[in-house]
Amino acid sequence: MTKETNSRYYGMITQKMFEYVKLNQPCSYTDLNKYYQYLSTGRNVLEDWDPVADRGGSFSHHLVNLRNKSRRNYSGKVEYLVKGPGQKGKYIINLDGNFISEFQGACLQTGGYNY
Repeated sequence: MTKETNSRYYGMITQKMFEYVKLNQPCSYTDLNKYYQYLSTGRNVLEDWDPVADRGGSFSHHLVNLRNKSRRNYSGKVEYLVKGPGQKGKYIINLDGNFISEFQGACLQTGGYNY
């Protein structure tokens, strides 16, 4: 059972952030912050990004959680973000010690691969 708060459930932002990274990895800090701002405010900051007006907020605190190796409530899987090898500071998903490959990410978009 999930905890309902303001039409969102506990862990929804974490779940959506991981889905975004799975489909768009590798993702920079700015990419993740833009998507977080979109989820939390509802504004389309993905297109209308203003580096000054859209800075701040609590994304840095969520990033700490996204980088912690822990079992996620929504999936029961151990997922966390790591800086990808050779990605120049961009984040990718690590599933309990296994990186999600580009092939698996593409299959997630089409629904052709199941973890």
